[in-house]
Amino acid sequence: MSVNPKKEQLDLNISKDKDSENLILHSKLLLEITKSESIDQGDVKEAVKKLSEAAAVGLGIERVSVWLYNEDQSAIVCIDLFETSTQRHASGLT
Repeated sequence: MSVNPKKEQLDLNISKDKDSENLILHSKLLLEITKSESIDQGDVKEAVKKLSEAAAVGLGIERVSVWLYNEDQSAIVCIDLFETSTQRHASGLT
């Protein structure tokens, strides 16, 4: 079995490029979140929507949901479900 140093170097460069792209994307998303007026103003519902969208983009996934306990902690309730393909939010699921 032979090792191709050029191929290994190319693979490492591709990996580093992808890591750099992810780091840039995540930095942009974090910056966008920190500038969010809904977070500054304490608008939890809007803030969760922004965070769900950022998580979906940053992780490259189709769905993100945020769940909290109800008041008596007897069940969990979805306060936001974001679907990337439709760019829609839903809530109230149990």
